[in-house]
Amino acid sequence: AFEHVRITYPNGPYAEQAAFHRARCIAALSRLHPRNEPTYREAIAAFAQFLRDFPDSRLAEEAEQTMAAMKEKLAAMAYERAVFYDRRGGNPRAAIIALSDFVRNFPSSEPALRASRRLEELKKSMEAHKE
Repeated sequence: AFEHVRITYPNGPYAEQAAFHRARCIAALSRLHPRNEPTYREAIAAFAQFLRDFPDSRLAEEAEQTMAAMKEKLAAMAYERAVFYDRRGGNPRAAIIALSDFVRNFPSSEPALRASRRLEELKKSMEAHKE
């Protein structure tokens, strides 16, 4: 319903509210399914679109805060996945790929420096085993 209002009446009196509540609904779905990364990404995109369409909204600060929290959760999921591949052992290439993806996608996250250091360790170890 919110999406219909937002698309059908983009300049209407309820477009701003509809866009915001659409993003909040998607965010609520992501909390019901906390391991579902696509839902988190969809909610982040919906909040980003809301902020693009209504940058001066009185709801902008709440949208920014919610979006930032969701990005942190997404980063945590990606880091957990990278750590899983690293700890699993036996396949350093999988760990390198997962850590590289994490650092590339979340460079300013809290564990990015740790991930970068571990990535370098794994790369050096693999090079040493080649020789």
